[in-house]
Amino acid sequence: MPKTARTAHNMLRGRRTIMNPLVEYVEAVDVWAATIEDKPGDLSHVLAELREAGADLQFIIARRAEPGKGVVFVTPLRGDREIAAAAQVGFNVAHTLHSVRVMGRDRPGVAAELTQKLADGGINLRGFSASVIGTQFLAYAAVDSRDDANKVIEILAKA
Repeated sequence: MPKTARTAHNMLRGRRTIMNPLVEYVEAVDVWAATIEDKPGDLSHVLAELREAGADLQFIIARRAEPGKGVVFVTPLRGDREIAAAAQVGFNVAHTLHSVRVMGRDRPGVAAELTQKLADGGINLRGFSASVIGTQFLAYAAVDSRDDANKVIEILAKA
């Protein structure tokens, strides 16, 4: 099996480091979602419960979903203790939202380049978030199916 195909094949089984100028690391991740009250302190409460269970969250998005209600998305949750605590405050795995974490060296236009490669590969993004910390970018691409998430990994493994 050629190196590129072998790398893409290995990516589908879990996270891997990819050595190329655009992407250094890519993996599919489970996203957990919970409905929260749209009031001061409710987000803090659910995040504190996860912290007490030992969760080391790498990504959090919270927003108002409708009047009086909000939604919070987090990743990752690992182990029975974290998952049990998450369930106690209303978190469930978002089965209709599939996400891929992408990391690499930051440079001007990196998000445009990533999203163009995905568009060229026929990927319709459900959502996209990115940030820069120091010299590294971290992006999450959300798609509608596990097959699409695997395709994102294949495309970016060749990037």
